[in-house]
Amino acid sequence: MNPERIKTEPRPEPAQEEEQQTTIDPEITRVASQIFREAETLQDRSRFAKQILLGALDQEPTRSLLQEEERERMLAEFDEVTYEDERTFAEQVQSIVEPIGRLKAEHPLEYEDADALTIMEQQGFTPVNERVSYSLGDDLLQLHLAPSVERKDQIEDMYQDALEKIVATVEADPNITRVGGASWLNATRTYGGMKERLGFTLSELSEEDREAHFADEDRPVKNALMTREEFLSRYGKK
Repeated sequence: MNPERIKTEPRPEPAQEEEQQTTIDPEITRVASQIFREAETLQDRSRFAKQILLGALDQEPTRSLLQEEERERMLAEFDEVTYEDERTFAEQVQSIVEPIGRLKAEHPLEYEDADALTIMEQQGFTPVNERVSYSLGDDLLQLHLAPSVERKDQIEDMYQDALEKIVATVEADPNITRVGGASWLNATRTYGGMKERLGFTLSELSEEDREAHFADEDRPVKNALMTREEFLSRYGKK
């Protein structure tokens, strides 16, 4: 079994209820169960789990927020894992990594920032700021918004910031003739209105584009686009 085969998907943290006393992360349970089923010996289970834990501990913001003594204690406890029952093994792993869950509850913004950057990198997008990234294709510079639960009140400001920062990219590439992109978010009153305030024009997708790129999307989808000239006139050097 190769620890690199086990993939964890970054995701927004769920809201924490005030009365909640324990933090159970279903992703940790899933990974622990996978380790248990695929590892052949107790020693392998402990070793693979510890390798994955080391990877998590070395990622920001956990690396900066976790006390060194807590880190050492967690690693030492993995040396004592000897349970042969899958459920108990998963519960033991949950217990050991509980300090990371506590940090996520105490520092949701820092963890969402880290998750957003991971999403951008995994999808091959170029980060512009904490939540907005872009990709290039044909004549389009397409903008992308990462999950923004903790920064939802800053989204318009971050879009504005991103648009100002990509001016040099657009100016340097004459092949870019459009800026923006299509999304179900553009069809909502909140995001559609924001895009219009930022200078984008909303329009319906053609049946061909919808079939090619949004065949599995049941929600309405709209384009939010600016031409190169419109973009540079609004955000370029005055």
